[in-house]
Parts: sequence; structure tokens; C-alpha cells
Amino acid sequence: MTAVAAVQLAALFDCSERTIRDLAQRGVLAKVGRDRYDAPASVTAYIRHLREQPSARGSGSGDLNPEQERARKDRALADKTELQNAVTRGELVSAEDAEAAWVEMISIARSRLLAMPTKLGPALATMTTATEVQSAIEAEVTAALEDLAGTLVEGSEDPRAGGADSSG
Repeated sequence: MTAVAAVQLAALFDCSERTIRDLAQRGVLAKVGRDRYDAPASVTAYIRHLREQPSARGSGSGDLNPEQERARKDRALADKTELQNAVTRGELVSAEDAEAAWVEMISIARSRLLAMPTKLGPALATMTTATEVQSAIEAEVTAALEDLAGTLVEGSEDPRAGGADSSG
């Protein structure tokens, strides 16, 4: 064992004495006494410590593993193709289209709800039983919900219209 002072390790590692003390406090360097360090063990431990640290200085393209970068690129291209296929199949919509659909649905619901008092007021005023009032309100709410449901399939065929018999 060769014991050296912090100043000597600092010169060897090209760092400050404070860094040497911090590394020793964290258990990275082999301290053998007050301001004394086991040189061979400390050098080995410091190299191991540096290897375990993410590279802060050498982030240039020379550090990139070509195989990993190719695999990353291939994954990104595969993801892009999957998304394009999902759009083609109609399984994925853009955020703009989704927002437009929601705005339209909310607008229809708002219009129908605001129209209910005007539309139902005169009819409800002539009704004499709670059952009649309830039926009229349910019919109007159902009609509003059907209008709203119709906007869910805008731009494509309404699945309810496909094979349904319209005789009633």
C-alpha cells in the first residue's frame, strides 16, 4: 500500500482537494488516515466511479452505439407506420378532429337543452297529470340524446341506419 495526501490525489485526478474529500466521504476513495489515501485502491475505485457515472462531457456523436441508434430508428419507423395504419383503418383520429367533434356535440346538447323550456312550456301548461308531464319531458330528452348520438358517427355511416327496418 502506498499512502498519499489529498493534494497528490487531486493532482493525479485533475480535480480539487475538496473533490477528493467529498469522494472519500461518499466512500469512493480508500482513506487510510487523516488526509491520507491508499493510492492504488483509490485510483481503481475512482476509475470504477467514473465508469458508473453518465458521461457529462462526451455527449458527442462519437459516444453513440451505431447498432443501438439503428434499432432506435427502426422502432421509431415501426411506430410511425403503425400510427399511419391506424389512421387509415379509422382507428385513430387527430386531436383537432376529436376536439371538433366534442365541440359539435356540446353545441348540439346546449342548443337542445336551452330550447326545452320554450318547446315544452306551452304543452306542459295544458297537461293535467304528472305522467303526461313526465312522458313529454322524457320524449324531448330522448330526442335531444338521439341528435347528440348522431354526431358521434359524423363523417361515416350511422351504424343504426345500416340494416335497421324503419317500419314502426
